Formats: sequence, structure tokens, C-alpha cells
Amino acid sequence: MRHVTRQSLLSKELRDLVLDLSTSLEDALKLVNEKRGTNAGWMTILIRTELQQLRTAEEPSGS
Repeated sequence: MRHVTRQSLLSKELRDLVLDLSTSLEDALKLVNEKRGTNAGWMTILIRTELQQLRTAEEPSGS
């Protein structure tokens, strides 16, 4: 049982890291759009969609 607990903790840490990195990437793309006038909007939408899916998966399922 200890192994399962450790694996769940590692999985949670990995999900947290992915969320942090994705949020940073989304912020960077916003800066690119603002500062350089380039159109990275589709990437921002894609990242926002992926972030929402990760956050939804992170919510307790109630089971």
C-alpha cells in the first residue's frame, strides 16, 4: 500500500509541475502577442484548453 501512496504523490507532483509550466507558457504567449504584435492566439487557445482539461482531471471525482 505504501508504494501506491508514493506513486500517487509523485503523480500529483508531476501534474502540478505540468500545470505550472503550462501557465507560464500561456503567459509567455500573451506577452508575445502584446509586445511583437504576432498572432499566437491559436496557441494560447490550445494551451488554455489543455490547462482546463488538466484542472478538470485534478478535481476530486467524489468516489
